[in-house]
Amino acid sequence: MVRKSGREEGRENETLFRGQNQVALLLLMKSRRPFAMSISIYIQKRTKSVSLDYGEVAYEATHLSAAKRFNSYANIARITVNTFLFFSQLVFCSIYIIFISDNIQQIYIQFHPNHTPVVQVFMVILTIVILLISYIKNLDALAIYSAIGNLILIVGSVIVFEYLIAGIVENKTDISSLPLFDTVANFPIFFGTAVFSYEGIGVVLPVENKMKHPRHFKKTLHISMAIVTILYIFMGTLGYMRFGLDVKDTITLNLPQDQGLYISVRIMLSLVLVVSYAIQFYVPIQITWPTLRGLLQERLQTFGEYVYRTILVLFTLAVAAAIPQLALFISLVGSFTGSALTLIFPAILDELTFYSSYDTTRAKRRLFKNLFVILFGVIGFIFGTAVSILNLIEVLSSASTNCTPPPVNLTMINITYMIP
Repeated sequence: MVRKSGREEGRENETLFRGQNQVALLLLMKSRRPFAMSISIYIQKRTKSVSLDYGEVAYEATHLSAAKRFNSYANIARITVNTFLFFSQLVFCSIYIIFISDNIQQIYIQFHPNHTPVVQVFMVILTIVILLISYIKNLDALAIYSAIGNLILIVGSVIVFEYLIAGIVENKTDISSLPLFDTVANFPIFFGTAVFSYEGIGVVLPVENKMKHPRHFKKTLHISMAIVTILYIFMGTLGYMRFGLDVKDTITLNLPQDQGLYISVRIMLSLVLVVSYAIQFYVPIQITWPTLRGLLQERLQTFGEYVYRTILVLFTLAVAAAIPQLALFISLVGSFTGSALTLIFPAILDELTFYSSYDTTRAKRRLFKNLFVILFGVIGFIFGTAVSILNLIEVLSSASTNCTPPPVNLTMINITYMIP
């Protein structure tokens, strides 16, 4: 996972904390999702609930906490978590639109180099397809498409790895000239990107709730997260070794544009993300529609739901069209919503759930661990969000004055939860 900052003058040092720093942060991100899952399982047993979503876990953890002073804030906790989830999942959908549209535009350029519409035109066309799949109400109906998507993803990844390794073996990039570490100033951008890559907590509990044998989910989650972490490290490292500072927003945009095999890879991954859009889209609907449905007469509820789904899809289109800068957008979303949902909230809920006193060494270690994670998340939230916004303003300002925008790159878009 490699990207560059939004400032031209820092181009020589725009590789974001590769090596030990990158691995350490990715492993930290990996550990948080199963961690939140453990809190959910504990609360389900305590409340004898069959299933709980993230907002309900936040409510029960606060309401049942032995720290009585926080019990009255249970509703606030649920609303806060659900608000972050609602907007984060919708923005994830916007990011998928940007990714797919970028790749479709690149394919179009190959066949019509002199008459290529702006990327927003491809977004509008794509939205017609997305609207149809967004009308699927049951997550179970996406299971077969998810399974097919897994196979497509494996095939596409193998082809990309083969291309990267072949280029490295042929010494197409002078690896010895590439910087191993970046400046601390660029860490906030990498932080947001890394957090985004693992911010799938919003769909973890809904998927578990829909499983036929949910007791197997925790083991499956640990295995899948380990595999994804390994893939991230190898994809980021190999992508950087192959393309160096010329790496683009996503690795697919670095693939040859005139060869059918690599065109098919872009098409395959785009199809996978269409299914992923529907999976991510399930969460904001689940959070908000039950309340809105109660405001409508029964005869209008079905029609009203389709209208509501359409409005949300058009909202994701509007966001994508307004900010079509994939790399910086990913970093902004990861820093703002991802750090809260993946780091800050789980640590707070863990402390509320298992608090009794701090008389034991174990309790003190838990408190120290959670405070460290919260502090780390808050710092990343503040600085990552601020730097991403500043870089976005710079890039959008350059575009508005018809200047070539500064390069903003990362090696691989998030595929952690494209296919649960």
